[in-house]
Amino acid sequence: MIERLKIFATHIQRFIPLVVLVGIISLFLAVSSLFNIEGLPGDEALIPALVLFSWACMLYCFARLFINVPARSVKGTRFKSRFAIALRRGLLWLFGIAAVCLSLALLVLSYELVRVWLTS
Repeated sequence: MIERLKIFATHIQRFIPLVVLVGIISLFLAVSSLFNIEGLPGDEALIPALVLFSWACMLYCFARLFINVPARSVKGTRFKSRFAIALRRGLLWLFGIAAVCLSLALLVLSYELVRVWLTS
């Protein structure tokens, strides 16, 4: 699983500047809609801005967390090295499971928020 997440992270690396830009713009829109700044969209931009910011944060975390997955250890290496690699890969497995669960939860939350936004 973490090898697939590493492949996904390497593909996202090309779009990191775009993801950061979308995150900053959506955060600015969300804050401006909270404070009702003149000349900027009001409450109607809050829900899409929050959804975009959440997805930008999730993609950024995926790209940074899973880009450096260590290769599996071979039998001839020292115990300390094998233990360090196994520990790091185990932690990445836990983070991978948590990230996939959070992505699914964010998908459901995005659907619900966009549905509420479109009906209002």
